[in-house]
Order: sequence, then structure tokens, then C-alpha cells
Amino acid sequence: MKNEILKDIIFAILGVIFIIVGLFAVKNVLNYENKIDTVGTITRIITYHRGTDNESHDVYVSYTVDGENYESRLGSYSSSFYEGKEIEMYYDKDDPSKIGVKSLDLLVWLFPALGLIFVILGGRGIIVELNRKRI
Repeated sequence: MKNEILKDIIFAILGVIFIIVGLFAVKNVLNYENKIDTVGTITRIITYHRGTDNESHDVYVSYTVDGENYESRLGSYSSSFYEGKEIEMYYDKDDPSKIGVKSLDLLVWLFPALGLIFVILGGRGIIVELNRKRI
């Protein structure tokens, strides 16, 4: 029984950590005040393997800001991407080489959501154990 409550406490603590880190990431990623919407074209997708089953992708996008052409590495990947595809994206108005895709930015919500699930499950286990001890 001690091991069960200890596991639940650890689970809940991990959940709180996931929520805090996730909300910090959400705040930073979803801050669109300094970001300008534009359309870019995927120019290259480089696929490489890390180990046997781990595949990673570097996606490069070209776009124009104030008449100047840029090509930057996108920090995310979707299986719907292909070379030549036009995508809705944004760039930082102070540093146009910093880019992103709003639709993929929403994935950052997975981290705090997973943390909330951990907190609920760990907290439920703690409550069940404490009620058992009372009875």
C-alpha cells in the first residue's frame, strides 16, 4: 500500500511539472504579438534516421519579407508537407529568419494536457488510498 501511494504521489508531481513546463512553452510559442502572417513555399525536406525506427525531418521554407527573399528551417514537420507546397506561416517582425506555422504550434498544448491527466490519475489514487486508511 505504501508503494501504491508513493507511485500516485510521483505521478501527480510529474503531472504538475508537465503542466508548469507546458504552460511556459505555450506562453512563449503562442505569443503572436510580434509575428507577421505570410505564405511560404517548402523548398527542401531532408529526412534522416536516428537509430532503426526514429526518422526525423528538417523542413526548409522560402518566403519574402519587404522584397527580400529568405529561406529558413521550420521547427516542425507534418506528414502532409512536400517540396513545392505553399503553407500559411509567420515570421518574427524583428527577426524574419524566425518562422513557424500556427496550426503546428497548437501541438504544444499536448504537454500541459498530458500533465493534467497525470495529476488527475495520481490525485485520484492518492484520494482513494487516503479514504481507505480512514475506513
